[in-house]
Amino acid sequence: MEKHPTNLDSFRRDLRDAMTRAECGQLDLMRDYGVSQAIISNFLSGRRGISAGSMLKLWPFVYGEIEAPTASPTKPPAECEGSQAARPVP
Repeated sequence: MEKHPTNLDSFRRDLRDAMTRAECGQLDLMRDYGVSQAIISNFLSGRRGISAGSMLKLWPFVYGEIEAPTASPTKPPAECEGSQAARPVP
């Protein structure tokens, strides 16, 4: 069964667990996956979230070579209908 995080707290926990198992530090992740150490540090400490791009870069480290989800909306579609991004350009 494939494991996918249900929210950022789950991904944060899973990233910490993977780092512990692999005995891998933040600088190793920066070098190997191209995500800045500051982003990793702020995310792990809970001071900030993480962008989808950074999350996708770290995905293979955390969950292996399984396919990452292609879309993870932060809000249900009904809440986004009134946003500018959802409106067609005239």
